[in-house]
Amino acid sequence: MITLAKPASPQHFPFQSNSSPPCQVPLIFIKATIEEYNKLKGDQLHPANPSSEVKFWKNEVATLQQQLQSLQEDHRKVFTEELASLTIKELQHLENQLEMNLKCIRMKKDEIMMAKIDELRQKGSLIQQENLDLHNQAMCHIKNIQVHGS
Repeated sequence: MITLAKPASPQHFPFQSNSSPPCQVPLIFIKATIEEYNKLKGDQLHPANPSSEVKFWKNEVATLQQQLQSLQEDHRKVFTEELASLTIKELQHLENQLEMNLKCIRMKKDEIMMAKIDELRQKGSLIQQENLDLHNQAMCHIKNIQVHGS
């Protein structure tokens, strides 16, 4: 068995109960999924005739170019402050993206700060224990001096 993060929707793994925290996926299901993926991927990469392969790659290039152009346009709008040309819907979308990114940044910052706090607490405990040990050694030394010195 392999433990995976719980899927977004329970339909992905109907054999998984909603109550258990991690998703226990039998290895046979994973192997079958990988085999199916490889088969489909192989069919796409090695079509029956070369002209359909060329067509596939042309479509892939066109899709990627369109995505790149869209990302470049978004980048230009955000970083050159051309916000006035955006529609209300585009501004709302941009605001939502910024809020989600800010939330992720804050969560990461909190995670780092909590780890640092834990580290400092551990160091403080070690220093406190070391201080107590040194105090006890000093008290023993003082008692030895008093017993042997008087």
